Amino acid sequence: MLLGLPAALVGPVVRSKVSAKAASRGLAVEVGSVRPSWDGIWLLDVALRSRTGRVTGMLQAIHVPFGERPVAVHGGRLALRGTPVELEREVAPEHTGSGEGRRRSFQVDGLTLHLRDFDGRGSSVTTWGFGATRDEKSDRLALDVLQAEAPGLHLSVRGGRATLQHAGSGKLELVRAAEAAVALDLDTLRPTRSHAQLSVPVPSTGHAGVALVLPAVAAAAKQALPDGAELAVESLRLALAYRGEHLGFGPSRASLRRLNDELVAEFVRSDAVAPAATPLALRGKLPLVSGVPSLELEGGPVSLAALGVRDGELGLTHTRDATIEAHLRLSLEGGAVRAFGTGAFGNVSFLRPEVSAHEVRGLRLGFRADGEVALDGSRVRLNDTEIALGDVKFAETVELVRDEAGTRVRAAGGVPLAACDAALASIPEALVTAARGVKLEGTFALNHAVSYDSARPSALEVTLHVENGCHVTGAPSELSPERFRSVWSREVKGPDGLPMTIRTGPGAPDWISYDALPRTMEIAVLVCEDGGFFRHRGFDFRAMESALKDDIRAGRFVRGASTISMQLAKNLYLGKEKTLSRKVEEALLTMLLEARLSKNDLMEIYLNIVELGPGIYGIEHAAEYYFDESAKELSLGQALFLASILPDPTRTHFEPDGRLSAHWAEYIRKLMRIAHSVHRIGDDELAAGLAEELAFRKGNDEGLRERFDDTLDPASRGFEEPADNGRGL
Repeated sequence: MLLGLPAALVGPVVRSKVSAKAASRGLAVEVGSVRPSWDGIWLLDVALRSRTGRVTGMLQAIHVPFGERPVAVHGGRLALRGTPVELEREVAPEHTGSGEGRRRSFQVDGLTLHLRDFDGRGSSVTTWGFGATRDEKSDRLALDVLQAEAPGLHLSVRGGRATLQHAGSGKLELVRAAEAAVALDLDTLRPTRSHAQLSVPVPSTGHAGVALVLPAVAAAAKQALPDGAELAVESLRLALAYRGEHLGFGPSRASLRRLNDELVAEFVRSDAVAPAATPLALRGKLPLVSGVPSLELEGGPVSLAALGVRDGELGLTHTRDATIEAHLRLSLEGGAVRAFGTGAFGNVSFLRPEVSAHEVRGLRLGFRADGEVALDGSRVRLNDTEIALGDVKFAETVELVRDEAGTRVRAAGGVPLAACDAALASIPEALVTAARGVKLEGTFALNHAVSYDSARPSALEVTLHVENGCHVTGAPSELSPERFRSVWSREVKGPDGLPMTIRTGPGAPDWISYDALPRTMEIAVLVCEDGGFFRHRGFDFRAMESALKDDIRAGRFVRGASTISMQLAKNLYLGKEKTLSRKVEEALLTMLLEARLSKNDLMEIYLNIVELGPGIYGIEHAAEYYFDESAKELSLGQALFLASILPDPTRTHFEPDGRLSAHWAEYIRKLMRIAHSVHRIGDDELAAGLAEELAFRKGNDEGLRERFDDTLDPASRGFEEPADNGRGL
């Protein structure tokens, strides 16, 4: 009973003093209980709250010692909400006395600390097992776990330790962490001007991101880090996310040191390196006084798995077998990033549906870079830049300038003379699955040049020069075009959109031989689809050049340059998927068709199998469906109509009463004038064609009327020509 008497007497006095001291800093404090001990006083279950609630907490135990020993806080939680400036204002003392400047020692352990909205953007930091020790010379911090969340950023740290040398300025001397992980969402993370109150000028030249951050980092490091100070993480993992894709690196050792007047950062993993290789290290240098910031990626070859890249990321597979080597340097000077160096990827495997339906294995890709990019995007310059796919090299020079006058681009490059068989061998098998076994000989070369000024789009210059000396020397029997000289089966899309199998080929009921084809139909496809068909060897490079011009002017893909031979290769051998591999296979199979079949054979097959409506294949079926007559009797207008719908044969151009829409009829007349201008038809044929009135012969049937009502695209009532591919000219 007597032992409890001091506590009963001391408790009210202590509570009063604690409340008064806290109130001077804008805090309301309630002490659950007070317990005297031989060396001080224990305050238990201490609840605190600031005036506006920006600071709240519950501390389990506070030991206030007698004498000069430090106050110790054991356990509890503390929540802070607001920026450092707001929090400082929230708990600032109402008045200062002579003793306020004295540096008081304290100890903290086992505290859960939660900081929210410290940057004004909703970011948060939570630490568990936080501890701190302050004496006259330094602050030592420790934590078990830290989790930080910001827009586009997630950070976790385990086993963190920090020492801050006081020396009158609170300079940071050492920070270490046993383990850390950083996740960046590049979709969300956007470089913006700092929300913090910086003590250095922020550039206002429009430079984004790094140009704003680096001066602030340099100023902060110069102020906070003494020479020799180090921030190190023994095991760091970095994860990047962009448009649902993920890519991770690490765990690796990361460090940040101040050496004299330079800030040096390093990210390196030294284990799991092949005997003949060196570790791949990322090193950055930031001058604190003057100089050029730089970043170097050096070392290898090392496996992607050794860098922490996992199977499945970016569609990558077999990352243990894939390697990377780099000798690349980037420097920041004059508001631009300059890059110079070389690198290579070896034995890379991946599975990406936009590239191929099959896993790509053993890709070898190298590069050489020399150029610079302005941080504000106003200037891009690439000199002597090269990409090598296996033994085939593609070189490019680019100069882009963007200012108030518009955008100007000059580019030139291409593929120097290369062996066709070596080029084919450089392509992974997954990209040529449908054309596997095709063999090539000969050589090819490609050169191109582009000159564009947005202020004078009519002055656009595009040149494309291809020396295609490749020719097919062999192909497996299952790919041989000879099989198309007799009846064969093919799977197509039916009227209901579902797959169906049809029999076609010479000898099939609806097949028309070349000699029996109407002259009007050949004229129509030459005008609409491929004017150079009888001159080229499968590829119309002049049409490709013209298409590039239109695409550049429009700033998007508006038209292609597929020849009849290329379309035939797709129809005979390939599916409807749009992949990079399909374009490669299409090129090889086009060369095969051109090598084994005559132009007359190709035209005959094309007109007999081409899609001309829902479930309608070949001109005989189409002539009967649209005009109720044999293809051999097709007029010029009817033939041009069939050729005009090839880009989109499922779209309706007839009115419910069977008449051709006025807009599409005018388009057909335009095609007739083009055919006349290129001497495909004479004056009498043009006059007869212009006088012709096209109609859907079965348009009055109720079933067809219902079909038109259900499928008529409202846009088709407005005149919308297919993109002029230019090949018919």
